[in-house]
Amino acid sequence: MRRIKSTIINRGSADAELPQEILSKLPQRLSDAIKRETRIYLPGGTVCEEIRVRQGRMSSLTMSDGVNIPLDVSLSRSEMEETVDRLCGGYMYAHSETIKQGYISLSNGVRAGISGRAAVEDGKIIGVSDISGICIRLPHFVKSDVSLITGLLREFDFSLGILIYSPPGEGKTTLLKLIMGTLVP
Repeated sequence: MRRIKSTIINRGSADAELPQEILSKLPQRLSDAIKRETRIYLPGGTVCEEIRVRQGRMSSLTMSDGVNIPLDVSLSRSEMEETVDRLCGGYMYAHSETIKQGYISLSNGVRAGISGRAAVEDGKIIGVSDISGICIRLPHFVKSDVSLITGLLREFDFSLGILIYSPPGEGKTTLLKLIMGTLVP
């Protein structure tokens, strides 16, 4: 039997700047606090993975090295509603299906998870109100060479499976998308 090596995916040099299109959807004082903290923190090669915003509680940033940076900003109920409206581009109805599933899809693979009070009818969520939390997950660049994996899949005529494992946030889904993009024209 052929010995199969492990493939290690290395993080590439990520763009240290947070997307302006995301920052522009947040209240100015929160956006300013994020810019202030990331200007200090990001030059070490670390990237911001999440922006967490909670009604009446301190917001925070989660960095790729596991550090959680508290921001001295908490949003009111009306600021939360305005932020969700801006994240939806002013068209909440257009995002109603994903909002019922707990998130809003934004551009460039960015997702904003939302939490609040669910309206339920016949065991199904039909809407979300009183949004109390927003978690914006920022994807990061993952450098990967999938030629070994795709070569093995082709060599064995796609009859073998592969196991992809790593800690959360290391790019498993990105790797699968890269493999599929190589295999499927």
